[in-house]
Amino acid sequence: MIDGFALADHKTKNFKKVLGTLECTRKVLVVDNGDNKNLALGTRNLQGVKLVPSFAVNVYDLLGYDRVLVSQAAATRLSESLGPKQKKEAQ
Repeated sequence: MIDGFALADHKTKNFKKVLGTLECTRKVLVVDNGDNKNLALGTRNLQGVKLVPSFAVNVYDLLGYDRVLVSQAAATRLSESLGPKQKKEAQ
């Protein structure tokens, strides 16, 4: 889990350095909330890297990648949508 993908720019080589630092050298699934333009541009030309918004994550992708990087905001949104629904108390 990553705090967030706050990239200073959209350059692919800079995001590739980030992946190298995290030891993500093979197939990587990156999950974010989908509103990060620099992340979208920085990942689109990297072979073996797929960016998906949190609402589009599926089991096929999770099983098909060696590593999964999830932003904290995306993890929160996933847990809200996949977790048990809270019943509202009668008023």
